[in-house]
Amino acid sequence: MASNLLKGTMILTIGLLLSRILGVLYVIPFYQIVGEEYIALYQYAYTPYSIMLAIAVSGVPIAVSKFVSKYNSQGDYATGRKLVKSSMLLMGVTGFLGFLILYFLADPIAHLIIKDDEAVFSVNDVASVIRFVSFAVIVVPVMSLVRGFFQGYQHMTPTAISQLWEQIVRILFVLVGGFFVVYVFNGTEKTAVSFAVFAAFLGAIAGLVVLVWYWKK
Repeated sequence: MASNLLKGTMILTIGLLLSRILGVLYVIPFYQIVGEEYIALYQYAYTPYSIMLAIAVSGVPIAVSKFVSKYNSQGDYATGRKLVKSSMLLMGVTGFLGFLILYFLADPIAHLIIKDDEAVFSVNDVASVIRFVSFAVIVVPVMSLVRGFFQGYQHMTPTAISQLWEQIVRILFVLVGGFFVVYVFNGTEKTAVSFAVFAAFLGAIAGLVVLVWYWKK
């Protein structure tokens, strides 16, 4: 048991480390595509997104992981699975509500972040990227819950692989999408940034697909 836990922890750590490294390195080519000025617009989207995601998740995946581990140690696997299914419904509802709040209240949220007469970007610019990133809130809470379920079984590989795949897909869409928007279709940097923040949703879908594959397996 201790050996499996140590192995799982190492796999999770390596996956997280690789994901973080990719998350740092991709900024360099993205910076070259959109320029220094538009990196700020990209970052504006993630402040309300991170706050809403924290509210939507609210520590449920960690709690589920602990309870699943507890029930498994008692040989009560059925209760653990029932807990996951009911929690999945909860995460689906909170994620969707979080999306609705970010999408439809993007303008007032943008007003809290920036003032039209004080910055390069307008409130409409910031509200637009907030709307694009809001779609990720629908998927990430459910994905986090499924990761917690696997961790309750001390099975860390699905979490590590899904995190890494999520990051790879997100970065590919950020860089490839941004390149095509700016250099192929002669679009604006604002459009490229909008596509880049929407990539959070596409990456989350990719990570969830990996988890579903492991679930069925």
